[in-house]
Amino acid sequence: MNNLLINNTSELVTFNTNSTDPTNIKNITWKNSTQEHKNKVEQTYQIFLKSQEWRRKLRQQITTPLTTTKFKNRQKKRSTNILVSTLTTEQIQKLSTKQLNWLTNWQIQAFTAEQIQSFTIQQIESVTKEQIPALMPHQIEQFTFWQISAFTKEQIQSFTIQQIESLTKEQIPALMPHQIEQFTFWQISAFTTEQIQVLTKEQIQALTTEQILWFTKVQVQAFTKEQIQNFASEQIQALTNQQIKTLTKEQIQALTTEQIECFTEKQKEVFWPKQVIAKINTMDSQNQSTTTEFKPNLSKM
Repeated sequence: MNNLLINNTSELVTFNTNSTDPTNIKNITWKNSTQEHKNKVEQTYQIFLKSQEWRRKLRQQITTPLTTTKFKNRQKKRSTNILVSTLTTEQIQKLSTKQLNWLTNWQIQAFTAEQIQSFTIQQIESVTKEQIPALMPHQIEQFTFWQISAFTKEQIQSFTIQQIESLTKEQIPALMPHQIEQFTFWQISAFTTEQIQVLTKEQIQALTTEQILWFTKVQVQAFTKEQIQNFASEQIQALTNQQIKTLTKEQIQALTTEQIECFTEKQKEVFWPKQVIAKINTMDSQNQSTTTEFKPNLSKM
């Protein structure tokens, strides 16, 4: 093999493939197997070192108190939501207003039940109205009594229909009267039967006349007899004709004398005869003399 060429480093061997002579070795490069193996080992080792460094930094991020700069930089990465779920109660409570405001939707949705319940009142109040809709229904259910009562007007009005519906019957009584009056018409229409039936006297009386208009038939009929008696005169007068028609026999009988007296003439006209008779019989049995003030249109019976 006269044409065999071996370089000085013994790394390359060249063959001539264009020659018909198989012994004529040129133009083909073979890598020395020993050196190639060393290269692969070195590459693998470098990957291992990088993974160790990444692991060290990750552990440091989880265990070290968060600084504003680090928090802002990490929130830009979608992977941060994994880290959010690992934050301890102590770390959660150390989050500043700025840090909370930098949270993305992905990060907000990563909070666990335990983490949500560890938020302070000040932190709850600092959540922006743009962040509120990002909360998942199962997260809304985790807020405590005191956290619910801390929501601001802007936050209340940012709740979605799904979030309103997810409020538990234990959370509803936590809503303060000034919070109740902030609900929009479509939020009021989203209240479930179970939620309506746990509204307190103070909450019912906090309902505005505009909100009353948006109660559906199912919602109107959901009010208990005790709740019906808590309606103020202006709330009674705000009831639409359709809402009055949907009142049940039990609800009609639960109306107080003062409530009946404040009905407008148009409202009295839409009472179904059977409803009127039921109420008159109840009032007579109690020896009340309000029938002269309340004159139903019996000609329609």
